[in-house]
Amino acid sequence: MLNRKTVFFFCYMLTIAIFLITIETVQASYYVAPNGSDESEGTYSSPWQSIQYAVNRAEPGDVIFVREGTYKELVVISNKEAADGQWITIKNFQNETPIIDAEGLEITPKQRAGFEIKDSKGIRIEGFEIRNVKADSQESFPAGILVRGHNENIDITENNIHHIANYAKKGNAHGIIVYGNDPQPIQDIRITNNKLSDLTLGRSESLTLSGNIENFVIDKNILTNNNNIGIDAAGRYGACDRDGCIDYARNGVISNNLVSYMSSANNPAYEGSGSSAGIYIDGAQNIVVEKNHVINNDFGISVSSEEEGFSAKNIVVRNNFVSKNTKAGLILGGASIDNGGAENILIIANKFTFNDRSNKGYREVTIQNHTRNIEFSSNTYLRCSSKEHMNISKKVTTDNRFKNESVFSTILCK
Repeated sequence: MLNRKTVFFFCYMLTIAIFLITIETVQASYYVAPNGSDESEGTYSSPWQSIQYAVNRAEPGDVIFVREGTYKELVVISNKEAADGQWITIKNFQNETPIIDAEGLEITPKQRAGFEIKDSKGIRIEGFEIRNVKADSQESFPAGILVRGHNENIDITENNIHHIANYAKKGNAHGIIVYGNDPQPIQDIRITNNKLSDLTLGRSESLTLSGNIENFVIDKNILTNNNNIGIDAAGRYGACDRDGCIDYARNGVISNNLVSYMSSANNPAYEGSGSSAGIYIDGAQNIVVEKNHVINNDFGISVSSEEEGFSAKNIVVRNNFVSKNTKAGLILGGASIDNGGAENILIIANKFTFNDRSNKGYREVTIQNHTRNIEFSSNTYLRCSSKEHMNISKKVTTDNRFKNESVFSTILCK
């Protein structure tokens, strides 16, 4: 049985662990500008021209200030070891907005993202607009920002990522993807205050963490108008398939995000099926989803695993506002008996209002296959007067508990 004291102790310790402050020291500052030259000194008055040139020369503790303007390059940050609090920071200069525009650039396996971070420690990307990373092939995987390999202490903040696209019917694209494909996990990653919009994603998601990843924060981001899932913490897809791998995201907090208008209804990969969740916990474990606004998506929040025999486990969904989603505001468990499920889930103090706009019977909450040990407590439901507030499959096991729930009806269902 789920013990709430145990769950809240886990949440408290997880929050403390993730939000520990690292003291940083700055060694040198360098400057990049579109009118600069890589033959220059990299100073404010004599800047370099290429972000990649500056990154290649960066040492622990350095800050690279990028001036406003457009940069036609895809930047790779590889094997940078920032130790003892000496992060490498690549950021906008003051209130300027540097733009990485990949229109017309070839997307290859070695260069496929506005920024790619691999096998590095202590990297911050801040204050960029990243756009037009595009492909039209299921063999290409464009992304705004890609993190893969073994990485620690990665901070992605205040970036505006839009018009990342893969137009192939079976293609994949991401706004931000953290891909844990190494037996050593990606650890201590923060993705905060970014905007991800107008993404053409194919079969993939706007902001994805998949594979061997632990200790992460996804906070205060805005995701809107993308044609598949919003935030996805995933596992069991073979991202990390070598000995020693733990192939699922774990020990994370997804908080204070605004996720709206995620829909696959017009996505060719789904042939008219609107099945995109604003926030999807798909086979991940030990995750807190709190204080998010999840509005006008196909589904609101989904907790399950698509892989048979596995479950999303030890998930807390609390204090979220979930409203006006086309289907269920919250959906738990596998869509079929051949999928996985959801286990040890606490749903507490959320507000669910006017979901199931399609009137297909999803209600505010749908509970499906392979759910075990689910507790609902102190949630509020505002429903249309003719609807029940829950749709519970006949195949659901009976160890679900409901405490202090509040259900209200209204005829104002607009």
